[in-house]
Amino acid sequence: MKRWLYGTRPAASAWEADFSDKMKQAEFEKGKSAPTVFYNAKTKSRCVVHGDDFTFLAYEDEIPKIIEAMKIWYEIKVRGILGGEPGDDEEVTILNRRLSWRSGVVEYEADPKHAEAIIAEVGLTRESKGLEAPIEKEMIREKEEDDTEGDEEKLLVGEEANKLRGVDARANYLGLVRPDIQYTTKEVCRRMSKPQKKHWKTLKRLARYLVMYPKLVWKF
Repeated sequence: MKRWLYGTRPAASAWEADFSDKMKQAEFEKGKSAPTVFYNAKTKSRCVVHGDDFTFLAYEDEIPKIIEAMKIWYEIKVRGILGGEPGDDEEVTILNRRLSWRSGVVEYEADPKHAEAIIAEVGLTRESKGLEAPIEKEMIREKEEDDTEGDEEKLLVGEEANKLRGVDARANYLGLVRPDIQYTTKEVCRRMSKPQKKHWKTLKRLARYLVMYPKLVWKF
């Protein structure tokens, strides 16, 4: 493992192979379609791995066993144990997303800093005028026109193009847990290969929507 710390090309696959082998020893079966998802049929425990973050779903008596096993494998930090029993945490942060459990209701909320960053990067503030929809029909028609246009003078290049792509990528990441902006983020990301000046208009529209609705909370 020390060898991979230098960032050599096989580092990610070596890390996956290492934790996968240890999970197998603990009787967890790797997912067939997602190799970072694991299931223990005997204990009904589940696990999702993202980088070096391990999130488990398990019965209360299994949690201490899982923690002790992982302490043998790695140096770990238990970020929290979410649940509805006395002594459980009511709120934890997973991959910068807030997860809370109160009165039998689980709430899941995206990291609000991404919405704030998008608003700032297009030149708006939290006091700017908000809008009720993240995209309008005219912008969709403009996308269709973009597919046929070949005017190179309208293209963004250099740092300006990179900046627009950066905002597009941030919006796309936020859209993973915000279905209300997924169509818009899909449209802006389709333009990343040949970004044009007018594409800032679509992003600014999305930003104004985020001014109006800066967060979205899933309730289960």
